[in-house]
Amino acid sequence: MKTAGIIGSLGPETTSEFYLELIFGCYNKNKESRPPILVWNVPLKYAIEEDLLKKAVGEERYLPYLVSGVKILEKAGADFLVMPCNSLHIFTDQIRKSVNILVLSIVEDTGKFLKN
Repeated sequence: MKTAGIIGSLGPETTSEFYLELIFGCYNKNKESRPPILVWNVPLKYAIEEDLLKKAVGEERYLPYLVSGVKILEKAGADFLVMPCNSLHIFTDQIRKSVNILVLSIVEDTGKFLKN
């Protein structure tokens, strides 16, 4: 079974909700075992988060925290990464360049689903 890596930060509540949905969704498909999941909540300063969300500035301050987090998940054994926070998807390209594992995108996968 593949190990999921969940990167959380902007809105850790979303991360916790996603985690529970993942656990219950997997249980509904396979009642034999739980999936291996790693979660990293980016230890971001609130001022940086506020600048990014409210003023749309400071991406360059946020990105090092995020890249560090995805590298931690990769080193810990994640086979792929998910980002439950929609706002993080502005960094998808930078994240993909920083790790050697699959990084799923809500934006891309939703677009493909709707197209089909």
